[in-house]
Amino acid sequence: MKKLFFILVAFFATTCLWAHDFDVDGIFYNILEGNNVEVTYSDYDKYLGEINIPETVTYNGKTYTVTSIGEGAFFYCESLTSVTIGNGVKSIGDHAFEGCYGLISITIPNSVTSIGEYAFFGCSSLASITIPNSVTSIGDRAFYACYGLISITIPGSVTSIGELAFADCESLTSVTICNGVKSIGIYAFDFCTSLASITIPNSVTNIGEGAFLYCSSLTSIVVEAGNTTYDSRDNCNAIIETTTSTLITGCKNTIIPNGVTSIWNYAFGGCIDLTAVIIPESVTSIGDDAFADCYGLTSITIPNAVTSIGEGAFSYCENLTSVTIGNGVKSIGEYAFAWCSNLITVVCHAAVVPSVDENVFYEVPTSSAVLYVPAESIDDYKAADQWKEFGTILPLEEAPSAVDNVEASTRGTQKLLRNGQLVIIRDGVEYTIMGAENK
Repeated sequence: MKKLFFILVAFFATTCLWAHDFDVDGIFYNILEGNNVEVTYSDYDKYLGEINIPETVTYNGKTYTVTSIGEGAFFYCESLTSVTIGNGVKSIGDHAFEGCYGLISITIPNSVTSIGEYAFFGCSSLASITIPNSVTSIGDRAFYACYGLISITIPGSVTSIGELAFADCESLTSVTICNGVKSIGIYAFDFCTSLASITIPNSVTNIGEGAFLYCSSLTSIVVEAGNTTYDSRDNCNAIIETTTSTLITGCKNTIIPNGVTSIWNYAFGGCIDLTAVIIPESVTSIGDDAFADCYGLTSITIPNAVTSIGEGAFSYCENLTSVTIGNGVKSIGEYAFAWCSNLITVVCHAAVVPSVDENVFYEVPTSSAVLYVPAESIDDYKAADQWKEFGTILPLEEAPSAVDNVEASTRGTQKLLRNGQLVIIRDGVEYTIMGAENK
């Protein structure tokens, strides 16, 4: 971080960014085309306390419209506490408020359409901010390391959330992403360790690499209308169709929107509080370490559209007991299910044995686990590397319906084989495959 600071200081010094054309009431301006001006920097740490940026400013008898907060305008103004931006401002430039550690509040008007890269980088005292509906883009690292930020709503006018936009916002507990947002950038919420609730709308088609990496407190999801979701009234075990947005509380599930086609590397890695994941049929690939270290996962269903499962995708999911793999999977990366020490049931619908890299099932008790595959492919699986390590390989027809059925296997219900008999544990109560409670 220190190295980055000195590089940025050198950049601003060498580009003479702090030069200005005039100042009025302690605010410095550069003249742009026409009658427009932007707020700019002057002397280091010049701006103090509360600042009000007007809609217009008059200098030498001429009136100008303030249309932008220039690049680095308030760069490392550590004593700045409050900013109100006039309604004519359309853009907040790169690094505009970077390093304003004392900034407590800022008012952004509806005229603003873009928030630049590093715009609020390191504004550690900023507890809340309202992003208006006029904003269409949030730049890379725009709110990086805003340690005090508690909640944020991203309006539907925003089409993309930049890389690392909210990374290391360690106090962020709630995020609402409104319908209209299409892309969540790589590592956008990386290490938001207090993030407990998030809304992912159906408009999202891309969840970037590491988007929610190590969001270790993530326990509830709001899913927009039209998604299949859990009914919180039944402890998230019953599946219903929503007609309105539904808040899922206490069930610790991740439900990925139907428009998402790829789950990129590390997307949900380290989300240790998640106990279930619904992957929609729209997904075709699961990236490296996508769900690694999700200790709470007990079962997973990989839909038929998925063709590849990345390296370490579900590694260290220590409580994973059952996996259902769709018929479209062609390849599984190294260590994909490694260290899943309680994995004892694998149902694979692929008639052609998926190619696997080394150590796919490393530290999985394959000798005592059961693998269910298409009957016509049993001999192929018994001869294939890694797959042949399973102690028992049986036809799909013999697979317990609770494991074989895609919908049922996503209900967060734990399933295991005990003395050759399937046991289902739901809400702490054990059932046999016939539905009778174990005594």
